[in-house]
This record gives sequence, structure tokens and C-alpha cells, in this order.
Amino acid sequence: MRSLISALLFVFTYFIGNSQEKFIPDLSGFSESTIQKAQSNDEVAFMTDAEKEVVFYTNLVRMEPQIFLETIVKPYVRINYPYRNYYVKTLMNDLKSAQPVGLLVMKQDLFVMSRNHQVDIGKNSIKGHKGSKGKTFTKRAKPLMQTYYGVSENIGLGYETPIENVLELLIDDGVVNLGHRMTLLSAKYNCVGVAMGSHATYRTGCVMDFGILN
Repeated sequence: MRSLISALLFVFTYFIGNSQEKFIPDLSGFSESTIQKAQSNDEVAFMTDAEKEVVFYTNLVRMEPQIFLETIVKPYVRINYPYRNYYVKTLMNDLKSAQPVGLLVMKQDLFVMSRNHQVDIGKNSIKGHKGSKGKTFTKRAKPLMQTYYGVSENIGLGYETPIENVLELLIDDGVVNLGHRMTLLSAKYNCVGVAMGSHATYRTGCVMDFGILN
């Protein structure tokens, strides 16, 4: 069983997704320059390689949405969504018309927020944005509002690899407001922290916290 949870400007939705085969993306359609730019802040020491990979794939789709659609989304869909539903079709349409937006830069304070929540929900088998002690996303994000103009959070549960988390957040199957997709592709967000780890119910969990800086 898989799950996606999104908090966008302090509003969240909940989704139970479908299982899929492990997917290995083909990066041959991207130039070496694009790949290097997408990895440009990989030197940070506070995130794991898998967590930085989530940012890498997110930056790829933000930089070159049409190439990402053709070389990564469509092959993934052929395997996991052979009967293209509304959410797959709208993602394809969105990426066809999407304009490139800026890279996300990894920030340690956003990472700490994502890590704390990932550990909490993983240990206590929680599915959403409210922590085990009842602390809401708004309360968790409040200290960061002194630094950022806005903070949003996406959560994926049950997806084992970085690329699966990014693709399922983009597809947003069953999420009416498409909150995950909107956040991932939004030009206003320019910072991120990502935490991946274990989850007592879904086995794996990924929390992404996004910030807006001038």
C-alpha cells in the first residue's frame, strides 16, 4: 500500500496509491550540462545520497519538463499506468506546456523539519502532517516563517526509490487539488529539505519541505 500526503500553504490532502514495479530512469535525453546543474548543490553533508537524488530528479523536471516527460514520465506510465487516467493525462498536458523554473537549493533548516517529521511518523505509524504529539504542520513550520515567505510539505509513503517518490508526487493520482504537483513545479519555491527513512506501516517514507526565499 502506498500513500501521498501534501501540505500546500498549510492545507493538506491524503492519497492511497497503487503499487508498481521498480523503475530505472533513462537520463540519456538530458545534456551533461543539465545533469550537472541539477546536481549543483549535491555537496551538502546533511542529506543522504538518496535524499539528494529526490532533489536531483525534481530539479530535472523543473529545468526541462518536456524532456522529463518524454524520457522518464512516459516510460514510467507505460509500466505502472497502462490505462492512462485523468491524473496521468493532466500531468502530461502540464509538462508539455510547462516553462522551465529555477533550481531548488537544499537548506539545512528545511531538512531538519523534514527529518524530524519523517522519524516521528515512521516510528509512530502516522500518515499525515500532524505529529505524534498533536503538533500540526502550521505549528511545525512556524519557526521557519521568520526565514521563509512560505513553507509547504509533501509526503510520500511506501515508495522505495527517489524517482518513484518524485513521479508519484507529480502524477498526484486521486489528489483533487494536485497539491504535490503544484509544489514541485512552482516557480515560487526555491529551497528544499528532504528526509527519507523507514515507516512502521508503509515500510518507507519521504518528507519534502519547501521554502520561499527572495
